[in-house]
Amino acid sequence: MHRGSAQVLAECGVDAEGFVSRTVNAAILRGADLVLTATRDQRSACLTLEPSAVRRIFTLRQFARFAAAVPPITDGTVPGRLRRLVGEVNASRHLAPGVPGDADDLPDPVNQPIDAFRVCAEDVWGSLRTIVGVIGAA
Repeated sequence: MHRGSAQVLAECGVDAEGFVSRTVNAAILRGADLVLTATRDQRSACLTLEPSAVRRIFTLRQFARFAAAVPPITDGTVPGRLRRLVGEVNASRHLAPGVPGDADDLPDPVNQPIDAFRVCAEDVWGSLRTIVGVIGAA
């Protein structure tokens, strides 16, 4: 993990100790209910590895934007609600307005001051709050 990411996570009270990244591959993508990437380029790379996962791979911002248009899903388990949200997003994504260029990409804070990592973290938390807001209410 980049030291800037680890620092911002620590500031947020998240312990990054023991975090280990792994290289994405087709098997991981096939087994995932949902894949969220930081950028459209990363999404494209995942789709190149596993085209059949097209309905489960989104940028984080894109998925949050689509999820915001879905009514709250309150029945069932949280994993079941997330799977249902993915289905609802796919059923209605054609109704969402388009966004310009890189609006669905998270800004890359690497090689920038720590404040860029903080801004990116706030962007991530905002997107996650939207998604959890749709599936989190029970």
